[in-house]
Amino acid sequence: MAYGQMNPAELEGENLGDWFRRSPDEIEEEQALKDRARREAFFGRDGWQEARYVRPAPPPTAIRPAPETRAANLPGAPRRPGAPGSFFGTHAPLPNSNAYLPQLPAPLNRVEQTVMFPNMYELGDGTIVSSQEVERIYAEQERRKAGTDDPGPQDDVRSADRLKDGYIPQAGQLEKGQRERDATCHPYGGWELDPGFDSNSERARNYETQITRAEALDYVVRNPGEGAVKFDGCAVWDPHSPLLEAKGPGYEDLIEWGQKSGFINGLAAGPESQGKRQIEAAKGLPIEWHVAERRAWEFFKNLIHPRGPIRFVHTPAR
Repeated sequence: MAYGQMNPAELEGENLGDWFRRSPDEIEEEQALKDRARREAFFGRDGWQEARYVRPAPPPTAIRPAPETRAANLPGAPRRPGAPGSFFGTHAPLPNSNAYLPQLPAPLNRVEQTVMFPNMYELGDGTIVSSQEVERIYAEQERRKAGTDDPGPQDDVRSADRLKDGYIPQAGQLEKGQRERDATCHPYGGWELDPGFDSNSERARNYETQITRAEALDYVVRNPGEGAVKFDGCAVWDPHSPLLEAKGPGYEDLIEWGQKSGFINGLAAGPESQGKRQIEAAKGLPIEWHVAERRAWEFFKNLIHPRGPIRFVHTPAR
């Protein structure tokens, strides 16, 4: 029986057994029959078939919209879409312009799209940043104005003690919801992932890492029976092991804006409450606030100093 055109699923009994017991020569012969059938189906039994040429259809004519019909050049049209509450979703450029002049603290007092790179913007201080960085600075300003600089720590975490105390772990060594105990700066202190690190502006992230040497980490104090209180870091290299807080660039412009707009009391409420929580959690242990800008350093020192043992240090950003 020739099996070249047979489907083994249709065989049964002795025929199916014969199909499995085929010799290599029989399998080769069946393959040759299949190849011959494919050639005949394509070329015909005489070995050729008439070639036919079908003229391809002409390509469609390209239609280019006139420059004046493009939405980006319409008077007053926003240059970028934005989600509600975002910078580009809240503010529109000037008519016939790529420049935004919102009533915001510097450096967002002027945001102008660059000519060479549509996704890059020049800010009021002359820096060139991406549209994503514009949004991060805007969100950071809004949080600081509302007194909620960073999200607080998680309520429930899994404690671990895998690493030696006195060494700052890498962020990759911790998992979300995990805490690495380290009593170097506080008996109930430990390292946790910073949930707000990536949402901060690049300058704020760089300054926090400069001061704490703990990129994307917080040092969180969890006193028994009390709420968790976060610090930006723990100075494991310092014999006095102070708890650290980093106040990076941007506060000076916010303070100036708050004094002119009459919102300085609201702007002060957040840092004042944070300082009070940290003092209560420290239980007399040293705390250092490092502030990048001199006017902001004076503002924080005068705001919080009467309340307790926080050492304020003016440490410019590198």
